[in-house]
Amino acid sequence: MLTRRLGSVLAYDIHYWVGKSSSRDEQGCAAIYTTQLDDYLGGGPVQHREVQGYESDLFKGYFKQGIIYKKGGVASGMTHVETNVYNVRRLLHVKGRRNVTATEVSLGSGT
Repeated sequence: MLTRRLGSVLAYDIHYWVGKSSSRDEQGCAAIYTTQLDDYLGGGPVQHREVQGYESDLFKGYFKQGIIYKKGGVASGMTHVETNVYNVRRLLHVKGRRNVTATEVSLGSGT
């Protein structure tokens, strides 16, 4: 969330990010929580839905050292996630000069 002062009024930009492999439930929860935060702040904030790989320049600008997309997610009945795993080998595909993004890709020779 970006908070700015415009004269005597505060202006807000609320961003919620949706990963390319996120479920409909996860996407819906993000939207609901964003709406609740918007309501809490009096309905004045501008909401931005950010989709992995298609983020706005405003959103990317918050991350001066770039964005790194890692595989994973939230543990649930359908998804197992390993936490606190060390010595993990990752291969990252890096793109961009001003707004850098790095996406984790598989380690196979076909990548």
